[in-house]
Parts: sequence; structure tokens; C-alpha cells
Amino acid sequence: MSNCRSDLVDVAMTLHHQTSKAILVSDDGERERAVWLPKQHVEFVSDPKTKSRAIVIVTLPEWLAVEKGLV
Repeated sequence: MSNCRSDLVDVAMTLHHQTSKAILVSDDGERERAVWLPKQHVEFVSDPKTKSRAIVIVTLPEWLAVEKGLV
């Protein structure tokens, strides 16, 4: 029997800035505590539950979320 556990997590974040290679996000809306996430490891979309384009749902590997203190 195979292990079906996913290593991806979804986190609602505030998008502060983005470049061609990374996004700057925080889980509390405070830019001072924001972290850079490499786009090569994440996907992000605007949260359909809000009208703000600044709130995004970030899908990233669990190891990266742990490393950046997001979970």
C-alpha cells in the first residue's frame, strides 16, 4: 500500500512584493516579518474569498513552509 500523504501545503498570505524569481509574503500582513519564497518552489493565486489582490493562497512544499516558519 502506498503512502498518499501530500508534501504540499496551502497558506493564506499577504503579498507585499514580487520579482521575476521570488515573492515577498507574510502570514500576518506585516512587511517587517515577510519572507521571500522562490517562485520555482511555489504557486500562488489571489484568494477568491477576498476582493483584495494582496491576499494570496500560496501552495508550497511542506519543507519550505517549515524552513520559513510558516507552519
